[in-house]
Amino acid sequence: MALTYAALARQLPSAGGFAAYVERAFGGTWGALTGWLFFFSIPSGCVIVAPAMRDEAVQRGAALVAPDPYLYFAKLTQWWVRRTQTAPAAGVHPSAVIDPQAQVDAS
Repeated sequence: MALTYAALARQLPSAGGFAAYVERAFGGTWGALTGWLFFFSIPSGCVIVAPAMRDEAVQRGAALVAPDPYLYFAKLTQWWVRRTQTAPAAGVHPSAVIDPQAQVDAS
């Protein structure tokens, strides 16, 4: 796997790492999702816990304390997607199929 990352980094230098390569290949949403999944799967990541679990979570590493951890995670994920998503280009998409009989109003 290390050789794969090295080859990608040589061809497509990016500070975003693996998530940046996924974003380039599959789009911003998949890149963001991959980044978050990777973030939460590595030991140096952070957990989101309810106040009752604060002390136990802090003993194991970094923790975000929120009254509703599931809601906090959902809002954090939505924020990340909005932050990383780019606006679609204006105009007609190159793959659009337009009926030859179609007419566009002047207004």
